[in-house]
Amino acid sequence: MAREAETKPQDSKDDMFLKRRAKKLGMAEPAPKEEQKPELKEQKPTGSDAGIWINRAPTLTLWVSIVAQRQGLSREAGLTFGKTIAGILAHSKGRSIGIYEDREKTDEEIHEKKEKEDAMGVERVDVFGMKIKALKEQDGEDVRALDSDDQPVDPGKVQTYLKRAFGTRLEDAERALTVLAESYSDPDELAKEAYNLYSEFRPQIQTGQSGWGQKGLLDLQHIKQLHKK
Repeated sequence: MAREAETKPQDSKDDMFLKRRAKKLGMAEPAPKEEQKPELKEQKPTGSDAGIWINRAPTLTLWVSIVAQRQGLSREAGLTFGKTIAGILAHSKGRSIGIYEDREKTDEEIHEKKEKEDAMGVERVDVFGMKIKALKEQDGEDVRALDSDDQPVDPGKVQTYLKRAFGTRLEDAERALTVLAESYSDPDELAKEAYNLYSEFRPQIQTGQSGWGQKGLLDLQHIKQLHKK
């Protein structure tokens, strides 16, 4: 049986020209060009697993609101605590790096503030491992965290703030953080570990004043790795 002839790759026009040129000049034929292999690129997560470029403040606001819900608060209440706690921690960070400088209150101012809070019926609610000032709603069934001016935070405005910050990725971020929170069966343990978890997944930015207000990458893949086993 006749043996099939091996098919050889056809020379390109450039190769044929070089061979004729080499033969005319009495030179050895140029070695055939090696086939260029496509460069392999690292596959990055896409779709709902892709990272989110965002500031730390809305990230913390969303995370606190989710932890608050796991602690038994309503979604609306959780949003208000998220905004208040994110503001408290941001102000504390600002003081530590020299962005803010607070005036020390006098004893009289402290006493007057305490009397005002008592008259308003302000209570302290344990959320995210912190005691946060809050007021009950008129129906007495829900609470709202207070802002720095001792006014109840509007949950609708917080939701609008999160939508503006996260854009179309809000649902992806909320889902990832909710699954992380639900990996802790004990809400009290979650509250105790909540800030440490945030420190692990928060967007990475430059240290000091140079990083103030910067955006960083919220890595949703890394959040999955933080689930409690």
